Amino acid sequence: MKKLAVISLLVVAIAVLFFLNGEKISQPIQDKSINETLNQICEGKLDITPLRVTYDDSHGFHGGLVLSISGDGSVSQKTERTESKPPQKQISKDDIQSLVTLLIKEECWAQMTPPRAAVPDESSARLIISYENQETMIWEWFNDMASNDRLIKIKNHMTMISTEK
Repeated sequence: MKKLAVISLLVVAIAVLFFLNGEKISQPIQDKSINETLNQICEGKLDITPLRVTYDDSHGFHGGLVLSISGDGSVSQKTERTESKPPQKQISKDDIQSLVTLLIKEECWAQMTPPRAAVPDESSARLIISYENQETMIWEWFNDMASNDRLIKIKNHMTMISTEK
């Protein structure tokens, strides 16, 4: 009986340690790093080149837009069943800096939309920010983007700075 109690305590202790260890590498801590990274880029303390920002509202049935802007100024765009002007091949450092400023203003490392089950035919838009080995992703329901006025701002800004003039 004592052995069973000791084994049970050990299993609980291991589970608690595993849970606490998992907390150390959880998403909010990683997101905090992206926050700090974006602020350091904005202050000129970090090189902007490793930065990559991707907006993605693609849906298997409806199509959509995947737009990526890298800190080196390169732009990639993929559209499917949606109209979009072609992107520039290269954008200026000032344009990238304006995107970083907007990401900070909108706190784009923090997930604001609470999780819930999707309704039929509902899709989401995602924003992925990566810098070297750090990455964070936030999302919103596509139909709520206009009222949330957050990811739509970022999408519109990314489109504006990356579209051929």
